[in-house]
Amino acid sequence: MALLLFTIEAIFLIALFATVLALKRAGVVSSGAEVSTGATAIGLLVQLFSFGLLSAALLVVLRCADGRGLWSLLGDPARLWPDLRVAFLAGAALLLAVELLPPWLWGGMSLGKPPLLWLLLLPVSLSALLVQVSAEELLFRGYLQQQLAVRFPDPRVWLILPNVLFALAHYDGQGDVIGDVHYVLWAFAFGLAASDLTARTGSLGAAIGFHLANNVYASLFWGERDGADSGLALWLSPPHTGHAPQATAPLDPNFFVSLCLLGLMWLAIRIALRR
Repeated sequence: MALLLFTIEAIFLIALFATVLALKRAGVVSSGAEVSTGATAIGLLVQLFSFGLLSAALLVVLRCADGRGLWSLLGDPARLWPDLRVAFLAGAALLLAVELLPPWLWGGMSLGKPPLLWLLLLPVSLSALLVQVSAEELLFRGYLQQQLAVRFPDPRVWLILPNVLFALAHYDGQGDVIGDVHYVLWAFAFGLAASDLTARTGSLGAAIGFHLANNVYASLFWGERDGADSGLALWLSPPHTGHAPQATAPLDPNFFVSLCLLGLMWLAIRIALRR
């Protein structure tokens, strides 16, 4: 399994490098940094759509190694789309309710995009995010979780190991240490919730819908001006102007609030799926 993961990652990175280089030569993006930071609309769209290369690499390796196809990862086709729709709507509704309730923290916020332009970009933005979250779910909750569940009947193995890797994949080392650790822990908790939804429904639909609702909220509505992955955000907060990353307190209440919100999203989706 480790060799297959290495092969998938190698194919993905080679294809990504070639794609970014071609787009740079064509004048679509100015540099690889524009894609990696996602601070511009085109840079973030390229970054998100590039996850399609990860899905392609996974499917090529899976076909060559095990003779398996896409549906073997997606699970029950009868539940895929209904679960995706229900999970997305339930998660989005919960996030909308949180935003509508006080306190309203709008100090210093400004429009990142004219609303009409944001709406015109919305179909493309949603498609790009769907490509991104689907690729991550196919790899971590599809391939890895399945492979481990076949070999190890203990749920602790196939719940924890894929999501340790998922969490570590979200470490970027650009902020302060505590802030980075908080983000990794949050990503691990997110992965556990997505794995639970996958195991209970028998398909990736609910996990993809859950992931999509979260990323739409995080990428299309809010961002930091000139910050990472802010290129498609409707609203932007003022940039941090200090000479060093802001230090995060070990018991930062924002971290615990984000975990609580994550838990509420998971619970809302679980309840919605039962109906």
